[in-house]
Amino acid sequence: MNLFLQELRKIWRPGVLAALVALGAVYYYIRPAFYIEYFNNGSQEQADFTLALDWVERYGPTIEQPEREEIGRRLAEEEARFADYAEGNTEMASRGITDFDSFEAFNDISYISDAAYQAAKERGDLALEDHVLYSGETNYFTILELRRFLEAWDGEGLPDPEEGSFGKTRRLDELCRERVRAMREDRMGRSVLPPHVEFSTSTYVRYLAVWCVVSAILLLSPTLVRDRLHRMRPAQWASRRGRRILSVQFMAALVSGLLLTLLNIAIYMVPFVSTGVLAFWRCPLHAVLRSYPWFDWTYGQYLLALAGLVLALSLGASGLTAALSQYSGNYVAMLLKAIPLIVLLTVLGVLVTTFAFYFGNYVTRFLAFPGGEILCAALLLAIGLASCVLACRAQRRREL
Repeated sequence: MNLFLQELRKIWRPGVLAALVALGAVYYYIRPAFYIEYFNNGSQEQADFTLALDWVERYGPTIEQPEREEIGRRLAEEEARFADYAEGNTEMASRGITDFDSFEAFNDISYISDAAYQAAKERGDLALEDHVLYSGETNYFTILELRRFLEAWDGEGLPDPEEGSFGKTRRLDELCRERVRAMREDRMGRSVLPPHVEFSTSTYVRYLAVWCVVSAILLLSPTLVRDRLHRMRPAQWASRRGRRILSVQFMAALVSGLLLTLLNIAIYMVPFVSTGVLAFWRCPLHAVLRSYPWFDWTYGQYLLALAGLVLALSLGASGLTAALSQYSGNYVAMLLKAIPLIVLLTVLGVLVTTFAFYFGNYVTRFLAFPGGEILCAALLLAIGLASCVLACRAQRRREL
C-alpha cells in the first residue's frame, strides 16, 4: 500500500497538475463555456425553456390528455393577447396584420426571394419584424413554442416511418423505422424536455470527453519514462520481487486516470447544473435535429450513460498511455507516441459521443446497429487494460 501511494505521488506532481489546470482553463473558455453561456441561445429557446420548467413543476415529466387540453387553452389565450397587440399597433394594422397567423404570413411573403427581401427592407418591413420579434413587447416566441410542442404531442413533429430513408443500410433503415413507429405510438412526443437541451447536452459532453482523454494522456505520459531516466529499471530488475513494481505502477496509472476523469466530470457538472437542467431528470428523451433515441431512457439515465461512456474512453486512454510509456526511453520518444495517440483518441471520442445513443450517431450509422458507441468505448477500455497486462507479463519473463 505504501508503494502504491508513492507511485501516486510520482504521477500527481505539482508542476504537471499546474500545467493541466492552465491548459484545461484555456480549453474550457475556448469551447465548452460557449454552450453554458448560451445554453438558451435565442428568444425562442428561452421561451421553450421557461415553458418547460413551468410544466415539469406543474404536470411532471410528461403531458397527458387533460394537461394537453389545458396547454391548448393557454395557446388560445396567448394568441388572443397577440391579436390585441396587433390591433393597437398602427404599423401592423396598416399592413393588414390582425393576428398571429397574418403576421406569420407577412413574414413568409417578406422572405420569398432575394428581390422580395430587398423590397421589404426598403419599405421598412424588416424593421417592423425585428421590433415585433425581439423587442420583448409581444409573446411571439411563447406562441411559437406552444404550437411546436402541441404538434409534437399530437405526433405531427415525427416523420412518417413509411416514407424516406433513415439509415445508411437496409438493416439500419428498418430499425430506425421501427423506432419511429414506436415513438409515434408511445409517449416520446409528450416529454416536456426541450429539444435544444438534448442538443446542448450532447455537444457539451463531447467536449468533456475530448478533455478527459487529452488530460489523462498528458498526466500519465511521463510516469514510467521518468523511472528510466533516473536509471531505476536496473535496480528493479535485479530481483523477481522488484519486477512486480510495474504492476503497481500500472494500477496507480489506472487509478489516477479514474480519479482525474471523475474530477473533470465533477468540475464540468458545476456550470452545467447551474443552468437548471436537472429539473428534467425524470423526463423521457425526445429528439434532436430529427435524430431519435434508441432507448426509452429518461434524461437523468441519459446523463449517467454519457458519464459512463466518457469514463470508459478515458480509462482506455490511460491504459494505452501507461503501456506506451513503458516502452519509451526518454520524453521525446514518448511525445512522438503521445501526439498520434491524442489525435486518434480525440477523433474517436468525438465520433462516439456526438449524439450518443441516437440513431444519428456516427458510429451507429457506420456499424449499422444500435449501441455501437458502447462497443467502441468497451473495446478501447479492453485494449488499454490488455496492454497493461501484456506489458507486465513481458517484463516478468524478461531475462536478468
